[in-house]
Amino acid sequence: RRVQGIGLVGVLVDGDGQLVGVFTDGDLRRTLDDASVDLRATPVTALMTANPRTISADKLAIEAAQMMEAHKISALLVVDE
Repeated sequence: RRVQGIGLVGVLVDGDGQLVGVFTDGDLRRTLDDASVDLRATPVTALMTANPRTISADKLAIEAAQMMEAHKISALLVVDE
């Protein structure tokens, strides 16, 4: 079974180094479809998905899988303190 790559990058922008968003391949595709957006002049924070789902590094893999299934998402960022 072939697994496709996931296009996703975390965006750290607040003063405390907290994850405040992700920029996904879906965000990029939607932006490219919008002729009113100039990628050369628009910050990632204006295009990203804010408040992404995360899980702490000490959780079990099954918990991550259950969270992804419950929220119907294909990627989950693992964060530490």
